Amino acid sequence: MLDERAGLAGKTAVILGGGDGIGRHVSLALAEAGIDLAICDNAAAALAETEQQVKAMGRKVLAIEADILDEAAQERFYDAVAAQCDRLDIVVHMAGAVRRGFFADSDKETNARDIRYNFGYILDSVRRAVPLIRKGGRGGSIISFTTIEAHRGAAGFAVYAGAKAAITNFSKAAAVEFGPDRIRLNTVAPDTTPSITS
Repeated sequence: MLDERAGLAGKTAVILGGGDGIGRHVSLALAEAGIDLAICDNAAAALAETEQQVKAMGRKVLAIEADILDEAAQERFYDAVAAQCDRLDIVVHMAGAVRRGFFADSDKETNARDIRYNFGYILDSVRRAVPLIRKGGRGGSIISFTTIEAHRGAAGFAVYAGAKAAITNFSKAAAVEFGPDRIRLNTVAPDTTPSITS
């Protein structure tokens, strides 16, 4: 009944980081709700397994190995989405990585990588996704996974927490900007969660 009321069947979702770990479970849950998927992940074997599971549910799936740290790879993924998917309704940003370490011991290169992995790629994704959602004229939903660390202080997570907090405020501002297009932006901020692939 809840699936019917949600009206998700027949929609198309992009999931960045949707092939492995928690992202796999999100992909499978969306497929179970009747949604066709476009997934990218840098874990090739896990991505292939998720692709087969989605197909077994009778859903269409575009699965592309891509590392979201690589801007060009993410552009190629969205080029494929634009070429092969006739609609885009939902975007889920699952990719991210936590690295514990004191800021005083960090270096510029590592900090830049952490910011790209936990915030920067989302800017690129939203920039590409919004025109595709607008094209359908039906509105849509962009969901970004952040962390509870974005809302509290925790030694050893300064850059990670800062990048995740940036997602929250970016999503608030962008939600106002894209509201007239009926495009929603929301965040999910879980606490420590085991990432398993079963």
